[in-house]
Formats: sequence, structure tokens, C-alpha cells
Amino acid sequence: MELEQFRSVWQQYSPEPDDLDRRNRSIATLIAAERVNSHKHGISKSIRNTGYVGLTMMPLAVLLYLMDLGPLWFAIVYALFGLGDAIYCFHFASQIDKSDYFAMPTVDALAAARRFVKKLVRSKIICFLLSLPIVVYLFVYFGRTGQTDIVIGGCVGGCVGLAIGIRKIVNELRHARSIVSEFECDE
Repeated sequence: MELEQFRSVWQQYSPEPDDLDRRNRSIATLIAAERVNSHKHGISKSIRNTGYVGLTMMPLAVLLYLMDLGPLWFAIVYALFGLGDAIYCFHFASQIDKSDYFAMPTVDALAAARRFVKKLVRSKIICFLLSLPIVVYLFVYFGRTGQTDIVIGGCVGGCVGLAIGIRKIVNELRHARSIVSEFECDE
């Protein structure tokens, strides 16, 4: 092959720098979208699982009442808290699944992702504050009845549950902050 033929063949198969740049940006956007979708899926799944736990509180409330472990009004409050938590979690997970950050401009996507992180943190704080009176009441109620084995079991369960809850919240926030960081790089 002569040098001129080699040059002409090379120029035919050599892409233009603008074409390469466009392809690179397209691939980078696809990779970022995959990472964001992966993080969204992780958060959504975690929150949906919390909703399932909330649903289990309704039958537990019935057991609390039937086994004379608490008054009727407390069983109702316990069940309503579980139902409210489940509804909120399923709705929030649905919102996460429906959000499409790549359909909006980067500035709007970044603002939406930051609002999402704030909403996630706010919902965790509100849920904790609403559940605190229920837990305190249970400890006081069983403490007054002299059932120390239940109080000790509640303390152990509370510590284990707190550790699991903190780990879960940290994981959800890590996913949420990763979504925000994807858009902060583009800014």
C-alpha cells in the first residue's frame, strides 16, 4: 500500500474531533444517568421496605390489645401511626421512582435533588419525633406493670433497632448525596 492510499484510508476511518467530543459527552451522560437511577432505586427500595414495616404495625396493634398489653386507645394510635407511615413511605418511594432528573436542565435537576435530600432528612426527623411518644409510653406502661423482662427486651430491641435505623438512614443519605454530586459536577 502506498503512502497516499494509506492516508486516504486513514482519513476515511478517522473520526472528527467534534464527533468524538459529542460521543464522549453522550456516553458520560448515559453513565451518569445509570448511576443516578441506581441511587434512586436504592433509596426507593429502602423507603418502600420501611412502608412494609409500617404495615406490620397494624396486626401488632391488634395483638397488643388482644393480649392485654395496652389499652384500646393506644392500640388504635399504634395502628394509625403504622398505617400513616406506610402510606407516606409508599407515596415518597413512588415520587422517587417517577423523578427524571435528566429530563430537566442541570440547574433545575440540582435544585430538585437538593430539595429531595432536605425532604428525606425532614421525613426521618418527623417520623422519629412521632414515634418517640409511642416508644416512651410503652416503656412507662410496662415499667408500671412490673414486667421488667419486657422492659429489658424493649431496651435490647430498641438498641438493635436504633443501630439498624441509623445504618439505614446513613445509607439512604449516601445515595441521596450521590445524586446531588452527579449534578454538582455538571454545574
